[in-house]
Amino acid sequence: MRSQITLNSFIWQYLLLLCVNMNRYFALFLSISLIGCATQIAPVPQLSKTGEQRVRYCELMNLDKYIGHCYFKDLRADINYSSVRSYVANNYPESMKTWEMIEFTHKQLSSYLEKNEITDAKANELLKESFAVYDRTFEWENSKLVAEQNAANLKKGCMSLALSSALNPALASQNNAIMASRGCGTSMPVSEPTAAPTSRFTYYLKSDYVSGFNRVCVYSNGVSDYTETIGSTDLCEISINR
Repeated sequence: MRSQITLNSFIWQYLLLLCVNMNRYFALFLSISLIGCATQIAPVPQLSKTGEQRVRYCELMNLDKYIGHCYFKDLRADINYSSVRSYVANNYPESMKTWEMIEFTHKQLSSYLEKNEITDAKANELLKESFAVYDRTFEWENSKLVAEQNAANLKKGCMSLALSSALNPALASQNNAIMASRGCGTSMPVSEPTAAPTSRFTYYLKSDYVSGFNRVCVYSNGVSDYTETIGSTDLCEISINR
């Protein structure tokens, strides 16, 4: 009986260490077969190509031409596209807003190209800049989720050790030492990652119109609009930081 209790305590201690230190995505898969690490969820969907791989592919297929059409056509043909898009929308709302603005940017660039108001090289440069904005937004949002998940896993592990001590007081001293080293018994606040990147405040061109001798550029960041006035013969920038 005692050996069984000792084994149980060892398992709880192991799970605590595992939950605290494991990378979030790795934990999502392993925790399905372990007790007390995380709620069972479906595996994270993956696209067949990374964003960088898709850009390289389209550059090879469209030498010196705009890669946007190729990129989005290839992306939407991916067998996991719908599930990945739904996953991002449900778990990364800020990143999803940024991605929707990228789709809008692609449509705007396509319109500019049809009117010969922009070169293919410039369109590619602006599209890649919008991808970089998305990457920074996703990285920030993901680090925030990781911090929250780590805090939740730590709390579960501490509760498990406390229960183990209650069931077997002989292990209380050992468990208390582990709990103290892990910060149990404190408020265990969520460790906030770095502040949101400035890319959160990047506005993308939504529309423009001529008013007298001026052109009014209307931008949006997915939450609010921003207008800027330039000369009527000038072109609105595709994106601005404000």
